[in-house]
Amino acid sequence: MVAEVADGLLVMPFNTRRHIDERTLPAMDAGLARAGRTRADLEVVTEVITAMGDTQEQIDHAVTMVKGLMSFYGSTPSYRPVLDVHGWGDLQPELNTLSKQGRWVEMHGLITDEMVRTIGVVGTPEECGAEIAARFGDIAQRVCPYFPGVPVTDDQIARLTSAIHSA
Repeated sequence: MVAEVADGLLVMPFNTRRHIDERTLPAMDAGLARAGRTRADLEVVTEVITAMGDTQEQIDHAVTMVKGLMSFYGSTPSYRPVLDVHGWGDLQPELNTLSKQGRWVEMHGLITDEMVRTIGVVGTPEECGAEIAARFGDIAQRVCPYFPGVPVTDDQIARLTSAIHSA
C-alpha cells in the first residue's frame, strides 16, 4: 500500500539486502504497478545498523552494542521474516522467551558475528561507507546509519558520508 500512495518508503534498520530483494522490493513493485507508478515515483530510505569505530577496540565495543539491539529486534515476532530469509527464524521465539524473562545478556550472546555483518555493517567509517553503498546504492536514494549506544564524532560522520558518496 505504501508504494501505491506514499512519496517514500522507510526501510527499518533490522533488514538485510536479501530480505529487501526477496520480500520488500517485490511488494513495492506490485504496489507501484497497481497505482500505475514507477520506482522513480517513490523515494526509498534505508536505515542501517552500524558498528563503527576507528580502532579495533571501538569497533568491538560497537559490535557489542549492536548485538544488544539486534537481540531486541530479533525477539519481536514482526521481525522474524528477516531472520527467516537467512534460516535464522527459529531464534526469534527463543529471543522472545528470554526477553520476557529479562535475560538480556543471554539474548546478546545468541546474536552471531555473521548476523551482525549481514543485518548491519561493521568497520571503520570508510569500510562502513563502502559496504552501505554496495548494499543499498542501487535501491536507496538516502540512507540513515544508526549507531546504537556508541558516540560517533563529526569527523567519523564526514568520513562515512564521503565513503558512501565516493563508492
